[in-house]
Amino acid sequence: SKNCNRPLAIGIGINGEIDYKNQIVLKSEELLWENVNLKELVERWYYIPTYIDSSINGLVDLESIKHRNKDTDPILIYSYAFPNKVAISIDQNTLRGNRNECGKIDDNRNPCTCISQICELLGIQKIIAYHQIDSQELKEIKRISKLKIEISFCVGGREELARGMAIQAEKLWFNSIYFVLL
Repeated sequence: SKNCNRPLAIGIGINGEIDYKNQIVLKSEELLWENVNLKELVERWYYIPTYIDSSINGLVDLESIKHRNKDTDPILIYSYAFPNKVAISIDQNTLRGNRNECGKIDDNRNPCTCISQICELLGIQKIIAYHQIDSQELKEIKRISKLKIEISFCVGGREELARGMAIQAEKLWFNSIYFVLL
């Protein structure tokens, strides 16, 4: 960020499969990467703690900050920027899954059907949509789902994604060995 002179940590959002525990980008078709230890590369270059995650997962932390940790209902976050993945939060914890692919939407299926099935499976009744979803898709999700779903719209773009990753990096930094050593 231009406004940050001394960042605590760097949060990088990647579209692809990530070994979150070891912070390795397993595969990113968007970047044409396979098995890249991005965390290690960035930390060696900048000498600053670095955290890698799926870009959309950073929005979970942003939303929990916006709601001041009052809302512990399960939520699903959808963004047009990432049509093949949604972020899922239960008790304000991001669900990750194998290869950090929890919330992956199958390319061969209708996204509305996938989102509705995820909501039903996990009992999610609240969807936060970044970049306005058109009314046809909204009607389709509500029609398909057996649950009463509340959908909130957030106008935003890359700034919100960057802010979410920054919040995630800061949160992880406070739980890391770097903070303990201060």
